[in-house]
Amino acid sequence: MPDKTHSNYDHYNPEMIHRLDGFFGEVDARMNQRISEHAYGTTILDIGCGFGQLVDFLRRNKYIAVGTDMLNACIKAGKIQFPEADLHWVPDGSINFPDQYFDTVILKDTIHHIFEENDLHKFLLDICRICRHRIIIHDPNPTLILKLSRLIIRHMDPICPPKIVKQELTKVGFTVVNEKFTDVFAFPISGGFVGKPLVHTKKLYKSLLKMDALLENILTHLKIAKFFCWRYFIVADRN
Repeated sequence: MPDKTHSNYDHYNPEMIHRLDGFFGEVDARMNQRISEHAYGTTILDIGCGFGQLVDFLRRNKYIAVGTDMLNACIKAGKIQFPEADLHWVPDGSINFPDQYFDTVILKDTIHHIFEENDLHKFLLDICRICRHRIIIHDPNPTLILKLSRLIIRHMDPICPPKIVKQELTKVGFTVVNEKFTDVFAFPISGGFVGKPLVHTKKLYKSLLKMDALLENILTHLKIAKFFCWRYFIVADRN
C-alpha cells in the first residue's frame, strides 16, 4: 500500500467501538441485516471488517464468516467485543485465501479506500479469484449533501462513485443484479463512527428507523433516492 493511505486512517481508533452501543449501533445493525439478506451460499469474507460487527452478525445467523482489516487496533477491539467472530489483521491488505474459497465477498465501507489507495481493477481481479458467486458492496454515496457535511465536520475520506464500481465489476466478469440507495437521515443523526451523535434517547430508536425506511421507500419510488441517500448498495454475480 502507498504511503498516502496513512492519513486516511488517522481518525480511526479502538474507542469508536463504543458508538455501537448507541443509535449508530441500531443503524449499523440494520445495514448488516440488509447485507445478510443478499448473501449467497454459506462462506463469506468481509474485507475491511473494522471491529467485526458484520462478521459476528453473519456468524450468529449461521454463516461461516471471516473478516480481515488493515487496522490491528480495530481487530483487537473487535475480538474483545465479539470473541467468537473470526477476525484477522492483514497489515498489507492482502487477500491470501485459496481460489474459489468464498461464496460471497462483502466490501462494507471499504471500496472507496481501495479506489484511492490501490489498483481497484487488480483488487477486484483478486476477489474474482477467491469468490465463487457474489460480491456485495456497501459504501458512502458521494452526494452533494455528504460532501458538504464532511466539509462542515472536517472529515476527510476518499469517495468512489457507484458508476465507477459498476464499470469495474463489469470489467472483471460480474453483472450487477441489484442496486439501491439507502439511509436518508438515520445514519447522519446517529453520528456514524466519526460524527456527532444527535440522538441519545433509546425510546426513539425504532421510531426513527421506521421513519427513515418510509422516506427511503418514497424516494426510491420517485427514483430520486440516489440524490439524497447516504449509502449505495450494489450486488453483483459472476457471469
